[in-house]
Amino acid sequence: MDIKHLTDIVYEDLNPVIRKVCFAAEHKIALTLECDDWQGGDDRRKFLLLCDSVRESTITIGDAGYLDFCDDHPVLQNHKGTQGALYFSSAPESPESVFFKAHSILGDWFESWLEPGALLNGTPAQLKEYLLSGNGLLARGPFQALTALAAGLGSEIRLNLVPTVTLQEDWKALIINSTWMICKAIRVQEVQD
Repeated sequence: MDIKHLTDIVYEDLNPVIRKVCFAAEHKIALTLECDDWQGGDDRRKFLLLCDSVRESTITIGDAGYLDFCDDHPVLQNHKGTQGALYFSSAPESPESVFFKAHSILGDWFESWLEPGALLNGTPAQLKEYLLSGNGLLARGPFQALTALAAGLGSEIRLNLVPTVTLQEDWKALIINSTWMICKAIRVQEVQD
């Protein structure tokens, strides 16, 4: 069975649970997933998910009601496609307004999957100081997200969006509820007790 087949079969009514998360080797993680038998058997089924070339993971032990393995998801945007840097060259009247608008725009863009502060250049206090100086780096990250940020803030501050690099690696996301893992491939093995 492959990971796509497993994610198509396992759903919330089968009571899926991640029982173990093990760091198997450098950039490899092994997950143990248990669920009720979708063929109506009384025993639970157990699967070992061997994740290769892991780049990032927030997956923990617990319920796994929703599973997906995809190549297009908000959590992948920092790992695929064109990246950029958004610079400012004027001081806004209200740095706090710029900060809160930026958080709102990026939060909407990433559908609350990623923390907007991870793209912004510094803590709220540091960013306020940078903005008051009148020039510097506002944010760094996926070009499309920065384009939305520039459009939303353009009336408050002068901005310059610069593409920096295009990431072309074939990363995929394993989504389990509201957690994720960025990796290249997952092999699935059913474990017999």
